[in-house]
Amino acid sequence: MSQPLGTEADVFKDLNLSKDEITKFEKAFKDPKFLELFSEYAKEVSDPKAREENDLYLRQLESQGKAEEVYGKGVQLIVPNAGFVLKCRTKDANKKLFINVCTSEKMEIHRLENATGPDGSPGRMMHIPFTLSQLKEGSDKKGNSCSVVDFVVNPETKDFSSKNRNVMQLLSDTAMDAVEKRDGLILDRRFTIPKIKYKGTESCPKPHVLSIRTDGSSSEPGARIPPKPEYDGAGFLDPDSVKAQESRKDGDSNNGGNNN
Repeated sequence: MSQPLGTEADVFKDLNLSKDEITKFEKAFKDPKFLELFSEYAKEVSDPKAREENDLYLRQLESQGKAEEVYGKGVQLIVPNAGFVLKCRTKDANKKLFINVCTSEKMEIHRLENATGPDGSPGRMMHIPFTLSQLKEGSDKKGNSCSVVDFVVNPETKDFSSKNRNVMQLLSDTAMDAVEKRDGLILDRRFTIPKIKYKGTESCPKPHVLSIRTDGSSSEPGARIPPKPEYDGAGFLDPDSVKAQESRKDGDSNNGGNNN
């Protein structure tokens, strides 16, 4: 039988819990009924079929505009659409990370504001509102372990980045910054763009519904979701960078082949 969890147990080290919260967890894990329910929950969330059924339910709630009715005021559901994929690696473990750049009309469109560069030259500051899924574990085409995350922006932002090399770099930096900050990873900023629209995992083969908490100001049907400060990437672009450019050719250094 497992020993009771102490306050210094590894499971609590990185959760930043109060002593009262740790005590409640310890008490709960000593309760056979709680352990039974927890075990059932763990099996359910790891079952692809159960996850798919839950995703269908969330999609129904989203289409009916009932997210706040079920989950409370300030909760919005986003149904992402596949866009393209950024592939990079972690610096420490040299592990592949696939960033699925997805889209949703609910996300606010990027903003361009007049700004001055570090050298005093005029340009534009581009803000990229986004939301981020939880990091998922999967495998590449060779069966090696990899990580996958969904990065969701407005469709116009995705299209703009596809036509503009500098905007693509800003978008990739924004996505990698967000993953590094939240998940504690250090990423190699070199990336390729495989010829796939979405990198799925066994339990999540397509974009799943995401729930995000807002300040309640976007609760009207069809309203776009204003980003919280931590979900609004920004970067400086010189005037020429803002002009539409041709999409990158297959031979460009940042554009990879069908590598998944």
